[in-house]
Amino acid sequence: MTERLDIMRIIAGRAKGKRLRSPKGQSIRPTADRVKESVFNMLTQPWENKKVLDLFSGTGNLGLEAASRGAREIVFVENARSALNILEKNILLCGFGASVRVLAMPVSRGLARLEQQGESFHTIFADPPYGKGWTVRIIRAILAHRLLSVDGVLVVEHASYEPAPEAVGDFFRFDQRTYGDTVISFFGFEGLKHGCENTQMDPSSSSFNGIVLSR
Repeated sequence: MTERLDIMRIIAGRAKGKRLRSPKGQSIRPTADRVKESVFNMLTQPWENKKVLDLFSGTGNLGLEAASRGAREIVFVENARSALNILEKNILLCGFGASVRVLAMPVSRGLARLEQQGESFHTIFADPPYGKGWTVRIIRAILAHRLLSVDGVLVVEHASYEPAPEAVGDFFRFDQRTYGDTVISFFGFEGLKHGCENTQMDPSSSSFNGIVLSR
């Protein structure tokens, strides 16, 4: 598969400016730089000592950005051989081999394994394929496997024609942003909703679980 280096880059942190490999064609759909930059501008948390899970990780664009900003550990879950080849190259390109793990398996199996290992993550990125009914399914699966920490945030990228519900079990959607045909939905635990609603906030921003969401 032909690769190119002109589409994605690490935006901030110790690998800032590194250009990531991306495939030509439509077999892998990396998160656009402008969308990624907006998401990380909203997630203005300190990343140090945080554990991050990147599902359907593809090129590793989101997880590697978190690693560059100081996240302690990144776990990638990806099954497609073409994506795994590029993911491995991007990890080496950024020099993050010591702080990442790659589970080369279907996401459903990866979630089950991580639950068996007692893992918990502060931030989970999920960027499933469009048009295959994954939006609600992946949210339910993450909840069922108990992989999001109590103060954690789940960030789901999905198509505008596959909307994310306002709530799934104990998860509630506390923010959502649209970029053309791409929608980013942010979820956290329902039990913390009232604390979020009762907090005095600046009208230009809100805070949820210590994460500042710029308006």
